[in-house]
Parts: sequence; structure tokens; C-alpha cells
Amino acid sequence: MKNGFTLKLIHSGHKGTIYSIQMAGEKLSEFEKFKTNPVIHEHKSTDELLVILKEMANKHGFQKRFFKMNESKLTDAVVALSRKNLRLYCGRFGNILLILGNGGIKKTQTYNQDALLNAYVKEIAFASNRVEQRIKDKEIKYSGNLFKGNLEFTGEDL
Repeated sequence: MKNGFTLKLIHSGHKGTIYSIQMAGEKLSEFEKFKTNPVIHEHKSTDELLVILKEMANKHGFQKRFFKMNESKLTDAVVALSRKNLRLYCGRFGNILLILGNGGIKKTQTYNQDALLNAYVKEIAFASNRVEQRIKDKEIKYSGNLFKGNLEFTGEDL
């Protein structure tokens, strides 16, 4: 994150919009890295997780009932979309906006016992907090179910 990140539009539906974090200098967003990870790609619940993401964006919105809430500090917007032991960590902004990070297979009692999952949660928490600050500063606004404004985070933003 020290070099910055951008919010990349992944999918916009009738009920919500999905973004992902894309690190500066990276070709893939964190969500694209998640989807192309061979271990994730072959997991039996991956297809179901991807279908529910699109259904939320198109039909239901990002309602609390779809997520494991409060995956980080209570003050963070971090939630987990989970199917069996598969986790995708997200920043949830109401029912209409979702920022996807990365995730993996949860093999421990809690995410923070796994160094990789813990890093993903910290990453999405950091990004979500930066977005929240820009919303408070009115540098990012909601326009329908889209973020509008400066979606690139560099330098002093970090």
C-alpha cells in the first residue's frame, strides 16, 4: 500500500456496484488476483461465491445478511463474504457499494491467526478507512450507486 492504490470498477448492477483495490504498479486488482489464484479457482465454493456477488449487485444489494460482519475493528467497514471455508474480504459501504480485497481458504480459528488472511484484512481495512475519510472530506461522493471523485490514493493519502 505504500505506493498507493486505485479503486477499480468491477461490476455495476441495478442494486449495487462492486469495486476492487488495485495497487499502484500492479496489472491485476486484488479481486482479480483472488479469482486467478489456482487454489481459489479450484475451490468447490468459488463459483457460488462469484454468483452471489453478481446477484447482490443486480438484485439484492449488499445487505448485511450476506456477510460475516465486523471482520476487523468495529470502526472498520470490513466484512467477509464466505462460503464454507473460503473467504473474500470486502469493505461494505451501505447496501449499494462494495470494495473487494483479496482472500483465501480459512484454516485457522480466526483470520488473524493466518498471516496471509490477516494481511488481506488489514489491507482492505486500510483502503476502506481512506475511502471513508475522502467521503467525510467530500472528495468522494455517492452518485446513484457509484463512487464519484478522486479514486486514486497516493503519497499523503497513505
